[in-house]
Amino acid sequence: DEADGVDADPVEALRWFETAASGGLAEAQLKLGLMLYSGSIGIERNAVQSVTWYRRAAEQGLPQALHMLGLAYYNGDAVPADKFEAAKFFAKAAELGDANSQYWLGTLLKYGDGVP
Repeated sequence: DEADGVDADPVEALRWFETAASGGLAEAQLKLGLMLYSGSIGIERNAVQSVTWYRRAAEQGLPQALHMLGLAYYNGDAVPADKFEAAKFFAKAAELGDANSQYWLGTLLKYGDGVP
């Protein structure tokens, strides 16, 4: 694939995201988590590491990272399934304006799933 004259290189992109993520950039931590979760050509899928990076970004208040942690707990992907924990992450992200988390939290509340 070519984008604006540059060949796509997911492995090289991953390397740069790792560098930025290790330096503490929340957006890079999220992107690294997403890449590791899905895997790609030359990138092995690693859901456990993806959750680690989501958590680091979430600790900095990045709403999308909070949302991804909510999904991980909701689905039991690389963490034990826990709808109460999922609801907590969705609520934090929803309060920060994340529309996807607002939807998920609304759905959980509608069905009484993961809420007291």
